[in-house]
Amino acid sequence: MGLSKVTVTVDGFARLAACVYGSNTQISGTYDLQLPDDPRPGTTVTKVLHQQVEAGATDRFTLGLAGPTRRTNGKDPEGLAVYLYRLRVAVAVDNGTTVDLGAYVVETRNNLGTDVTYYLPGTLPATDEVAREKSLCGDDQACLDQVVACWNTNRDAIARLSAGNPGVSETVTRARAALGLD
Repeated sequence: MGLSKVTVTVDGFARLAACVYGSNTQISGTYDLQLPDDPRPGTTVTKVLHQQVEAGATDRFTLGLAGPTRRTNGKDPEGLAVYLYRLRVAVAVDNGTTVDLGAYVVETRNNLGTDVTYYLPGTLPATDEVAREKSLCGDDQACLDQVVACWNTNRDAIARLSAGNPGVSETVTRARAALGLD
């Protein structure tokens, strides 16, 4: 039986701005897949596979996921942004069937981390007082407003995309725990 292609469907996407700057089975194939820059839910990306699997056997191949290649409009340093995708993965078999491999949340470009760069750990939305306590902006109210809005937008995106227990990376798991979402 041959596996003919893998289809990845984007179920959700968020670009998390940096709020504060400062098994024993052998791998039988390796494939790279470029994820879209600003996908809408339902966007699919397909990669042709060349895998052969005996009936009842186990196969293991890697699928490297690459995030956006473009630069943003200068609102923040592009090198700091994290791109968070909620994906459904399915493999087509040459007999016409499709095997659903489940839902996953992955981040690309940077590690989500657990510091205040992308979100404020805690179970409540961030406030100006917390940002001021962390000495991030001094008394610059516009800066405080921007950091707090960014933290809360990113928190909401993490909650939305990782809801329903999809497979998630270790860093998304830590972010969910730090935000009190588990």
